[in-house]
Amino acid sequence: MLHTGKNFFDQEEVFNTYWRQRGRELSANAVLEEPVIEELIGPVQGLALLDLGCGNGQYGAELLGRGAKSFFGVDAAQKMLEQAQERLHGTEATLVRGTFEEIDLPAESFDLALSRLALHYVEDICSVFAKVAKSLVKGGRFVLSVEHPLLTSSLDQEITGPRGSMVVDDYFVSGPREIEWLGGRVQKFHHTLEEYFLALQGAGFQVEMLRESKPKRELFPTEEEFLRRSRIPLFLFLVGRKS
Repeated sequence: MLHTGKNFFDQEEVFNTYWRQRGRELSANAVLEEPVIEELIGPVQGLALLDLGCGNGQYGAELLGRGAKSFFGVDAAQKMLEQAQERLHGTEATLVRGTFEEIDLPAESFDLALSRLALHYVEDICSVFAKVAKSLVKGGRFVLSVEHPLLTSSLDQEITGPRGSMVVDDYFVSGPREIEWLGGRVQKFHHTLEEYFLALQGAGFQVEMLRESKPKRELFPTEEEFLRRSRIPLFLFLVGRKS
C-alpha cells in the first residue's frame, strides 16, 4: 500500500524501524546530516523557533535547553506528535499536527525556521517556502535539509554493487517518486537543486549558503566507512534569509 508523508510514520512497523535506524551510532542522520545542521543553525539563545517536521520533539527539547525563547513544532504524524507532546510538556513549546501545506502559521513570529529531512514529501515547495517567509521576522533565517536531488531522482534508492552505486534517471523530471523504505511504500517528491534554490529566492529569501553532506573523516571509526560515505551525496542543505 502506498503512503504519503502525512501518514507514513503512523504505521507501527515503519515508526519502530525508523527509530531503530536513527539510533545507530553511524546512522546517516548522525554523521552526515546533524553535524552540518548544527553548523548552519548556530546559537539559538533568545530565538523564537519554527520546526517543520519536528518529529518526536527531541531536537526541539535540545534547542530549548540551549536557551531558545520558544519552539513551534509542526508534524503530520500522530505518533510523532504524541511523543513530542510528552517530551515538551511544561516548556515554551507549541505543537501543531498537519501537513506543511495545510497548517496556518502566525505572521512575523519567528527568528529561525528549521526543517530537517521533511520537505521532500512536499510537492509545492514554492507555496510552503512563501508561508515560511511570512512567518519570519525581517532578517529571519530558514535552514533546511532534504534528501539530495541526485538521490530523489532515482526510482530505486538502493545503493548496490561492490563500489556502492545507484542509477540517477529523469533528473530534470520533477514530481512524485514511489520507493520502498523502512518496510513500507512511500511517495516522495523529486525537486532539482536548481528548483530548491529558485523556490527560496522566489519566496523572498536571500540564499546565504548551500551545503552537501560531505563526510568529515574524524566522524568515522574506519577509513572504509568514510570512503563508502564519500561516494554518493545523501543530503542537501540551504540557508535563506528573509529580505
